[in-house]
Amino acid sequence: MEKEEIKNEVKKVFASKLFLKFVYAVGIVLIAVIIFSAGVSFGFHRAEFARSWDEHYFNNFSPRHGQGSGPMMDFFPNANGADGQILKITLPTMIVSDKDDQTEKVVLITDDTNIRGLSGNINSAGLKIDDHVVVIGNPNQDGQITAKFIRVLPATSGMMNVEIPDKVQ
Repeated sequence: MEKEEIKNEVKKVFASKLFLKFVYAVGIVLIAVIIFSAGVSFGFHRAEFARSWDEHYFNNFSPRHGQGSGPMMDFFPNANGADGQILKITLPTMIVSDKDDQTEKVVLITDDTNIRGLSGNINSAGLKIDDHVVVIGNPNQDGQITAKFIRVLPATSGMMNVEIPDKVQ
């Protein structure tokens, strides 16, 4: 009889409202901890890129200066990509002027980098200064972006400034 009584007591505990509230509370705390951890990880990733970018600023943009630290930023640049014009190409790297955060970023092009124009794939030799590109990649320890994908976009034309009437007749 003792085992049956224990089973019944355990069933009562698991079926009680207090136990359900406890399970929900533990679940909410667990979800909050996961979200907090993801935020800390994301913030650390961006801060690490900013530190690397600052530390290697002169090496990336002016090798002859080679010493010192770049301008300390009060913002974190986008560590995983760039969107702007190509300023300089010295393969396997290129410098892109990022229009979003007004920085110059060194993009490392590897054999695995997928480069696409409007008409299909192109190779790195097809990139030209003043091309508008969108770069997606991963930051490396040298403050560069290792490109996974580069999209070459057409130059903006006057068509972008055409006014569209409110009502079409």
